[in-house]
Order: sequence, then C-alpha cells, then structure tokens
Amino acid sequence: MSLVPKTIQEFSSKDYWNTFFARRGQKVFEWYGNYGELCGLLHKYVRPNDSVLVPGCGSSTISADLYRVGYTNITNVDNSEVVIRQMVQRYGKECPKMQWRQMDVTSLTFEDGAFTCILDKATLDALMTDASVQVVAQVDRYLAEVNRVCRTGGRFVCVTLLQDHILHHILQWFPKHDWIVRICRCEDAENSQCESGNFSFPVFVVVCTKFRKMPNFTPVMEVQLEGEEVRRMASSEAAVQAVQELQHFALLRHRLQSQDIVDDTTMELVEASTGCTRYILHVVNIGINSSRTTTTGSDNLQFAVFIVPHGREHEWLFGTAEGRRKLAESASTQRLVVAHLARGQTYSSLQAVQDELSARVMLLAPPKLNSNAKVPFLSVGEDLGSRTEVARGHSDYSGEYLVEDVDLPGAAKVRRLIFLANRNVVQSEARLLRGRHYDAILFDVDSKDTGAGMSCPPRAFVDTVFLHVVKRCLTSAGVLIINLVCRDHQLQQDVINDVKSTFPSVLRQQIPDQVNCVLFCSPHLRAPEKVRARFEKGLRAIDTALACQRGHSGNVFDFGALADDLAVL
Repeated sequence: MSLVPKTIQEFSSKDYWNTFFARRGQKVFEWYGNYGELCGLLHKYVRPNDSVLVPGCGSSTISADLYRVGYTNITNVDNSEVVIRQMVQRYGKECPKMQWRQMDVTSLTFEDGAFTCILDKATLDALMTDASVQVVAQVDRYLAEVNRVCRTGGRFVCVTLLQDHILHHILQWFPKHDWIVRICRCEDAENSQCESGNFSFPVFVVVCTKFRKMPNFTPVMEVQLEGEEVRRMASSEAAVQAVQELQHFALLRHRLQSQDIVDDTTMELVEASTGCTRYILHVVNIGINSSRTTTTGSDNLQFAVFIVPHGREHEWLFGTAEGRRKLAESASTQRLVVAHLARGQTYSSLQAVQDELSARVMLLAPPKLNSNAKVPFLSVGEDLGSRTEVARGHSDYSGEYLVEDVDLPGAAKVRRLIFLANRNVVQSEARLLRGRHYDAILFDVDSKDTGAGMSCPPRAFVDTVFLHVVKRCLTSAGVLIINLVCRDHQLQQDVINDVKSTFPSVLRQQIPDQVNCVLFCSPHLRAPEKVRARFEKGLRAIDTALACQRGHSGNVFDFGALADDLAVL
C-alpha cells in the first residue's frame, strides 16, 4: 500500500518558495539533479531511437551522458554562441553525431515535426520567472515552437521544480493544445540531496504527450508521486493540490529538521489509490533542551511513535496538543509522533500498523538520528480495538454527523454520536447491551419542527427504516406505543400506513376531545378480535392493580368508552 503525506498545518506557497530560494544560493541547477539521479525517469520516457531536441542546453552534461548510453540522435540549441562553442570543443570528438546549434528557443528554424522528444532541463523554469504578461507571452512562444517541432505521439519531457505559476500554466496550456500531462516525482534527486547533508525539495519530471487534433478532446492529467503508481486526476485543481501537498510536506520536513517547529504539528497519511485518510499524525517536538522533560537529556529517547487505539483519540491525553505534550514527556522522548487510526479503515493488528508506518514516520525523525536506529512503537496494550460505522447523515443544526460502535480494549462496547465538524469530541455515548429485547417501547417525543403538521413524534421516529430497527428490539410479545399528534389528516394517514407496513397488527386509541391518538403496534400478525381481547385484558389487569393500590374494588377505567374509541387498523 502506498501512503501519501497530506499536510494539515497551513503553509503558504510563498513560504515554500521563499525557503527554497534562500537555501539554493547561487547553485541553481544542483537542485534539478544530475544524469545519475534523473536517468530512471529519462530512460522510461526518452527512447534510444528518439530524435531528441534539448532546448536551452546551456553547459549541462545531460546530453553527453545520454549519448554515452546510446542516445546518439540529439540536437542541442542555446541562445548563447559562447556556450555552443564551448560545448562543441568539449564534446565534439566524444559525441560526433550530436549536433549543437545557436538558436532562440522561441523561434526555432527546424521543420514541423522534426523531433519525437523535446528534453527540457530547467529551461521552462528559467524562462517563466513570474506570471507577468510579458513573461507568459514569451513562454507561450516557446511552447508553441515545442508543439510545432514535435511529432504527433512525441513527448515533451520537462525537468522542473513546479513553481505555482509554472504548474498552473502547464496544466492549462498543454491540455488546451491536445497534449496529455503526467507529473512524475524524481525521488532519486531528492534522496541525493539528503545524503549530501542538504535538505531536499521535490524535483519533478513532467511528461506531456502530443495527440492528434480532435474535437471535444478530454483533458488527461496524471500524477506519479509515490513509486510506480499512476493516479488520474479528476481536474487540474486536484493535480495542483497533489503537487502542493508534496511541496508543503517537504517544507514541514525542513522545519522539523531545523528544529524550527516546537508546537504540535498535524498531518495526514492518505492511501494513494483512493485518497482516503488512513492515519492522522501529530508530531510533538519537545527538544533536548526543554525544561519540561522529566529526565535528563542522556536518558531521553530521540524519537518514538505512539499508536492510539480505536475510539480513544478524543481523550485529553491523545486528542489535545497539551495532552500529547504530556504524553511525550512521560515517554521521555524528544520527538513523539502520535498516530490516530482513521475512521472507515481496517487494521489487522498492532504489528501491521507498525509495518505500514515504519517508512513514513522516519521522514519525520529529528536531525542526526542514526539511520540504523530502532524507533520504539508505543501503545496502550496490544489490542487496537475496533469501530464500525452505523449511520452517517447531515443535520441542519450541526452539519455532518456519524454514529459508530466502538469496541474499546478491556471496556464495554459503546455507541457514539460524533459531529464531524469537531470529530475528536464525543457528542453522546451509550453502552451497548448485547441481545437485550424489550416488552414495550414508548414514543412520546415532542417535535421542534412547527411547520411539519405533526408535533409528536418527529418524522424520523416513524420512518420505515427506523421502525424496522425498533421492531428488532421488541420481544416476540412486545409492543411499540406511539403517541401521535398530527393535525394534517393526510400526513397522519401516511404515518399510519408506514407503521402498518412494518407492524402487522396495529390498534389505534383515539383520545377524547384531543388531537392525540395512541398507536399500539405488535410485531406479529394476530386476528383483530384477539388483539382487542388482549388489549382489554391488559386494561383489566391495570385496573385491578390501581384499585388495590387505592383500597377499593370499583372500576378505575370506563371500559365501555375505551372500547368504543379503540380501532383495529
């Protein structure tokens, strides 16, 4: 399973790029990677028999590196005569079939369809310094030339850092001109930066494939940001979000590496194939010099992970920043990742969760942590518990809500109501009693909806789905009693029909001089005379009990009047 980080903490794109440009200094092209770091993707999308154009080649060695491994049909162009002369002197003898031409990339002199692949390493980034009208016009002239000299079925392979304005322009321009777009992440370039002691910013290889002009062309945008899995995006906005989440995660890692973040930081891990959240990670960064640590620095763990069992994420210790800080202090760790298990996901065991998280949480480790260090995974016992979604809906008053059954380790099973606007707070909780049935259930509930025409009970209480649930809670001889107050005759009849569709035997007792009527609903079909007889028998039993309580033998009820107002529906 591939897990993709999705930062929840707010980072602006301005923060990301300010940090990048501050760190890159004058060594611009180091960030784009060398041939050894890019070759995995280049060999996948550039074929040895391709006719390759390298626009804005500069003094890059990428063309010579490709030539050495069999890519001999390469033409390099650059606007600088000095650069072209130097490159010919450097590689002319070693690469005799490779061509070097001085040429403006916005006004190429090649014939239409002269190339099957255009390889751009940072040229688009160098041209599109901002989104001003003049710059965009120049970039559009360059891309128009790319479109002209590339054959149908050919590829534009662009190594880029995907600044916001460049990303948006690529996703707007290429689909408009009938190219499909795939954005690939070059992890080897990032890993190389890490190994050299620098912090790595994501490097991308954007592969655009030219299609024949056709009416009603449907834009195709894909991303390949994790391993070999390619995801098709529903829109350009979704593609932008996927890229920016990766960039913001890189910024988060940078700040964690530099100890810039000391507060509780939150992020999500989502399943790449579905986009569903699988884990919510809270990074608690105490630091070695914290005055609040409970042990000496030498005794502290550098890094640990705490897995919160199902249903306990709302508890103060796990669900609040202050609580998680206390947890980190009690664990004597400088940095603690507190992992919440997401709703709607299945986890087979604590060990399976550890195996799944191991690689990802190491990206959040503190600086200078030994790569071979064993990171302890902590939890409350070995049982993760479980939870099952029972219902989900929307309330006009509280928004989206969720009802779930939670099986806590070592505790009774409970049913909880959660308002998703504040998902770490349990609105209400009831203990579930397994297998219990009732002889009688009474609905005498006031409705707050004055415009519904029915003041008792609320309409949801007589919905057929809910009535079936109530029916299952009754014993075989049980009865559901509904106090029905409805002035709308048609609505009253609709309610009675819904009740009768669920309960085979229904009695109605009209209350004299009142709007109310009481429905007695039995889960089993009985002959009308038996239903009436059973009802009267029950009344007599109540009458006898009340008479004994009052100390006289007279009737308390007027059975004749009650019988007259009783109807079998």
